[in-house]
Amino acid sequence: NSNSNSGEVATFASFRQDVIRGDIMVRLLELDIKSGECVGDGRVGTLPGVGFPPHDWAMTPTRAIFVTVPASGNIFPYVIGSKGPAECITFQQGVTGTLHLLPRPPALGENNNTGGDPPLFAEKRIELSRPIHPIHFANAWDLDEEDGVEVLACCWESDSIHEMAKTGASMLGSWAEVSSGNFVGVSSQKLLRITHQGNKDPSVEEVVKGLGHIDYVKCHPDKAGKKTRFLWGSMGIGVQDGPTPPGPPQIICRIDLDAGIVEDQWYAGRRKFLDEFVLVSKKKEQRSDDTSSNSKANLSDTEEDVWLVAPCFDAERQITSFVILDGHDLSAGPIFEAELDHHIPWALHGSWYSCPET
Repeated sequence: NSNSNSGEVATFASFRQDVIRGDIMVRLLELDIKSGECVGDGRVGTLPGVGFPPHDWAMTPTRAIFVTVPASGNIFPYVIGSKGPAECITFQQGVTGTLHLLPRPPALGENNNTGGDPPLFAEKRIELSRPIHPIHFANAWDLDEEDGVEVLACCWESDSIHEMAKTGASMLGSWAEVSSGNFVGVSSQKLLRITHQGNKDPSVEEVVKGLGHIDYVKCHPDKAGKKTRFLWGSMGIGVQDGPTPPGPPQIICRIDLDAGIVEDQWYAGRRKFLDEFVLVSKKKEQRSDDTSSNSKANLSDTEEDVWLVAPCFDAERQITSFVILDGHDLSAGPIFEAELDHHIPWALHGSWYSCPET
């Protein structure tokens, strides 16, 4: 879901690849959240030489944002069925990253756009100082000055990309090693801030200095595409002590972007592992009335007013439970836990919808 100039919409992306050059053509389709009607449709740009469709992207009210690093590979093993497509792709050597700013698709009826196959619209590409590969975007917003943007994303850093390119390692690496409990070879993800303003060189910097691997970083649902102060993410044990090999997610944290720190966290427990969580905006009547100076509810206006819902796998008992945490106070632990009588296989992404009150 994202906010556009025409209101709240659900944005879908489709990709078409030139198998010779590796270019990815991007088309965006936008549906009105309430009616489900198509309100925007456009082939908005091209990601040259990328080699594979992006896993994630960010949206602002005016743009779709991608960050890419050129990649290539040999698809023959995929054609004969011996490997998956991502196992055939690796990064190219001696390249850097590119920030792509693609305009959102025009509303239906504009620019002779009637659905079908609309014309290719203008885009903007900005070369970054080093290669980075986003796994998941946390948020992005437009800057008022000089047509700029600020982007927050969990990324593979340049050292991991250089090593993959040098050794020819595939994008996926070895799942056999990971399944055995060896995470040493897994590329670490850093939470990075990418800032672009006018003709200035774009900057890429760590959000929390010295923080190790972090993933599934998200903002308040109502803050998507807008400037935000707080993010929530999942971490392994020890990542706050400096660079460590990525471990399984056992901690959920809240990050203060202004202070550049992890200010609150909850540890699930020994041999308990967290899957990706979802953030649910609180209803007005559920928000804290505590406005004292010592209250965590007083750190911002309503940006922390979220429920955090996460599957938690107990390896000792081989069952999964769903825990609900208060975004104001993670360290207090779950305010509710729904225990299942079985486990849920590892997933990737989730969502939620509200049920009618009965």
